[in-house]
Amino acid sequence: MAIRRGLELGRVRAAPRSVLILQRLKDRGLVDAHSGTAVGLAAAMCKLGLAPRFASFDRAPFRKQVETISSAAVLVSPHGSQLTNLLWLDPSAAVVEVTFRYAYCQE
Repeated sequence: MAIRRGLELGRVRAAPRSVLILQRLKDRGLVDAHSGTAVGLAAAMCKLGLAPRFASFDRAPFRKQVETISSAAVLVSPHGSQLTNLLWLDPSAAVVEVTFRYAYCQE
C-alpha cells in the first residue's frame, strides 16, 4: 500500500456490478459472438444488469491504471501483460482472463 500512499490514492470502493473490460488498441479486443463488436458485448452485459466500461492501458499513465483497476468489481481482460495491474484490485473483486485458443485473427 506504500505505492497507493505515494500516489496519494485512498481506498476506492468498486460499484457492486461494475465490470471493467480491458481492451488492446491494436489487437486482442473482446467482442460479442453476435455482432462482433465491443458495443454488442456492452449491450449484452447491460441486459444482465451489469455496468460495463472499457479501458485501454496501451498509453495510460501508471496513476490512471491504478485508479481504473481499483474501481472495478470484476475485471475482464484478454491474456497479456496488462493483467499485471490486477494487484490493484480490491480483494473481493473477480478476474476473468480470456485466452485465445487459436491465437487471434488480423485482417
